[in-house]
Amino acid sequence: FATSIDPQTAVPAELSYNRKESLLAYTQDGKETSISRAQIQENQLAQLQPNGWLDVQLPHEQLAAFPHLRLVDMPGWDSGNTGHTKAIDEYAARSLAYCIVVSAEEGTLHESIRLGLQELNLHEMPIIAVISKCDKKPTEDIDAIAAQVSAEIKKLIGKDPLAIVKVSSGKKNIASFLQALNDLENLAQPLFVQNVLKPFLSELSQFSDYLDTLINRDDLDSA
Repeated sequence: FATSIDPQTAVPAELSYNRKESLLAYTQDGKETSISRAQIQENQLAQLQPNGWLDVQLPHEQLAAFPHLRLVDMPGWDSGNTGHTKAIDEYAARSLAYCIVVSAEEGTLHESIRLGLQELNLHEMPIIAVISKCDKKPTEDIDAIAAQVSAEIKKLIGKDPLAIVKVSSGKKNIASFLQALNDLENLAQPLFVQNVLKPFLSELSQFSDYLDTLINRDDLDSA
């Protein structure tokens, strides 16, 4: 995906595994439209505004290790674009885990991430924190930043993050992130049961009770 983003055209991008490469784009009403790899990489996505999204499926061996995960690259909380905030809110309600990125050069959570974590905590989902640009500072500084970020997250959500990972895209050092995704993959089933299946069964139970009430009414007729 593009790394230098025009905030006016950034859209959510879903990434998952498939044996054959598939690049699809969708407008707000769910209409499928063609998209090229160059358009994605150059962020030429204005035709998907507002509220469109990308569905990118790649035959990549690392993605193949996570069959129950779909990674979603979101616009930033700090973009100042209300459309981005809406997109994040909509995805938050139907996600089973969240990943936040903290630059080692900054060393702490943005205020927007603090506020976002407080909102996300309502869903009680696992949090993975990624410390990026770890090649920019000495190891002991990175360790101190990771400890501080972990403590900040625990203070905000009342529990430890699922993982604090340290990465450097420049040096292709993402092993700890892949391990965190593996841990999340192993939690996919219980997370689905807790956050999707149980609420769904609760809704069905309430619907069943309502039907019983209607059926047992004295004024029941064929209509």
